[in-house]
Amino acid sequence: ASAVGALNGKIYLFGGRTDFHNQMVHEIEEYSVDKNEWNIVNLRSGGMLWNPVEVCACIPIHPNKILIFGGSDVRIKDSNLSIVFDTSEFSIEKKGELKKPQVFVTGPFLYGRNVYAIGNEYYMKHRNLHRYNLDSEEWQIIF
Repeated sequence: ASAVGALNGKIYLFGGRTDFHNQMVHEIEEYSVDKNEWNIVNLRSGGMLWNPVEVCACIPIHPNKILIFGGSDVRIKDSNLSIVFDTSEFSIEKKGELKKPQVFVTGPFLYGRNVYAIGNEYYMKHRNLHRYNLDSEEWQIIF
């Protein structure tokens, strides 16, 4: 699973696999630091856009928005999906797709108005540096 701490005092968990028959986890989970409890997020809109993956990347890009991208689905097929999860509305919105489907083992980071992330192909050693511009909402491959 991929986890990220949001600016609202909560931690969100996306995707991953279960111990039970190695199945994908479909739920998005929210941990409240103040209450010390986990809850399942009930998506209010955009739920059909959420395709559970493993080894995706996620990063807060706004006080109530988390960018989630890449990963590998149940068939171990790399994804180029890029979505934004709104923590205040529990909704998902599709954004510009990655130029190349990849998994993300290392965490992404913000620099200026861009998100940078190192992507890997699941079974290969080809790496790319991806850049997402927060203003244009588009991905580029830098190298």
